[in-house]
Amino acid sequence: MNDHVIKRHDTIHVHWVGQCKADPEFGGSDFHRNLRIAKTAVDRLGGRGLRKALEETGMGSHPEIVRAFWKMGHVLSQAKQQSPASEPKDWGKIFYPNFPNP
Repeated sequence: MNDHVIKRHDTIHVHWVGQCKADPEFGGSDFHRNLRIAKTAVDRLGGRGLRKALEETGMGSHPEIVRAFWKMGHVLSQAKQQSPASEPKDWGKIFYPNFPNP
């Protein structure tokens, strides 16, 4: 790659990181915590391959990509909190609710 392309890429990357840190939704004082939420979503939804692609291209620093995975991380967290305890299901009661159960 020529030096001009590398310099341009680095300039854009630094700009995106600054935008992320200043973002009114996920930036500011909670930026590092919110970034962990986004990274967790990347790992849970795409795994190492997705993380590698985002890192290699620099797109993992784009504000809209961070925002999307930050929101997905919140959705995953809420779904995990709202999921019922894993207790065994009584399929008889589920399929035959009116049948007398001992």
